[in-house]
Amino acid sequence: MSRYLLLLRHGKAEKDVPDLPDHERPLTRLGRRQARAVGKHLRGLPCLPDLIVASTARRARATARRVARALKSKPLRLLYPELYNAQPEQVVQLLRKVPFSPITLLVVGHNPCWEQLAAHLVRQPVPLPTAGLARIVLPIDDWSELSLDTEGRLLDVWSPPDERGEARARDAAG
Repeated sequence: MSRYLLLLRHGKAEKDVPDLPDHERPLTRLGRRQARAVGKHLRGLPCLPDLIVASTARRARATARRVARALKSKPLRLLYPELYNAQPEQVVQLLRKVPFSPITLLVVGHNPCWEQLAAHLVRQPVPLPTAGLARIVLPIDDWSELSLDTEGRLLDVWSPPDERGEARARDAAG
């Protein structure tokens, strides 16, 4: 059996806000719309997330919450401070320990780590703009088997419409 990893970069966040630590930067209005759009997009896919794991950064938490609300299912949501400013190996170590080995796992976090992790797993560059979603199928039976050496297959990369309303999608072929 395979496992599906959905790597989601958080929605558009406010730029540097005076007297506000980076960890606490909120989503912009566009970022909130992007997160809802991701949830609606996920509803149309064959494998809904069984579990959502997110960074504790305010923008990642808000993205995960809005995605979860837009889904018809009610996946469990867990927050991990280790995902903020993480490196790919740290993310893999965390995912190896997720509870109940979900078939489809949505992870909400930050660049540059998300692009680096996706590139490691699919052996090609995977650009992820804000609210960009990479769907990766992994040849593992349990998340405890995941490593940076695991060679997955990129199914597609999707992001919600931009400010001009133009949708952006790319399948694994380009």
